[in-house]
Amino acid sequence: MADSSSSVRMGDSYKKGSSLQKTATGRAVESKILVQRLVKYIEDNPIEFKSEAPLRIAEFGCADGSNSVEIFRQLVETIRSLNQTKPIELLCSDLPLTNFSGVFDRLNPLREEFRNVYVSVIGDSFYSQIFADSSIDMAFSFSSVHWLKKAPCYLGSAMYTPQGLEGLDEEAIQVWKRQAQDDWVMFLERRQKELKPQGFVYVSTIGYHDHPNTGDAIHARVHRDMMNSIVNVLESENLGDHKAEFNLPMALRQREDYLKPFNEETVQGLRAEVYEDYSFEIDIFSKLLE
Repeated sequence: MADSSSSVRMGDSYKKGSSLQKTATGRAVESKILVQRLVKYIEDNPIEFKSEAPLRIAEFGCADGSNSVEIFRQLVETIRSLNQTKPIELLCSDLPLTNFSGVFDRLNPLREEFRNVYVSVIGDSFYSQIFADSSIDMAFSFSSVHWLKKAPCYLGSAMYTPQGLEGLDEEAIQVWKRQAQDDWVMFLERRQKELKPQGFVYVSTIGYHDHPNTGDAIHARVHRDMMNSIVNVLESENLGDHKAEFNLPMALRQREDYLKPFNEETVQGLRAEVYEDYSFEIDIFSKLLE
């Protein structure tokens, strides 16, 4: 088990390597896509919105909160412009070793500025069901679902995942691809249980477009950022000699991989909308009325 000091260093290193996440959240803030979807959800559920039940907003993969604080601010301001007293719960989740102190530092000012705003953190994998059935109004995740639940097998002396790479064992590559698809289905199944009817999750992620050169560019950029973070952690722990034994548990899926569970109805009760924006594949999926 890692000690607390190494956990803090991992959090700091991760933060430094999260430029992709920051870019994605910046675009969402600028486009106000989450605000627009929230307003539609409120308009479709007027009785619920006027009730005293809290409106619950969850984030999956919050890190230290630095990338999503403006998203939360936009959403809280939107809700308060329509309802001055509605309780609002901001629920931030990430792995248990995450340094959550930054989340409170960044989101507590919203509690001071607006009435009836509550902030909670949960240390758990988003491959688990984190919240109760039918309890979440809306949620979002930025540049996180490319992380796998685990590295399914060893790929060889490379800190890489198989997508877009040559010279690796083909059987091992297929094992990783199956893991990537199974994990995506698992993520959807967990969210399907947690969402209220008509609730929605916005997922901004990274992957391959149909054009291979675009995919290669994304792949290189992602691994540059991620590997730099991991190498920094290994070297800070005097484990630099073990770099060749480490495989990043991540996979960059294609657009068709993200849509497959919806097209084949592997996960019941969800529908997907897809928005493509340069190097990002953006999915919004919502829970159908029961």
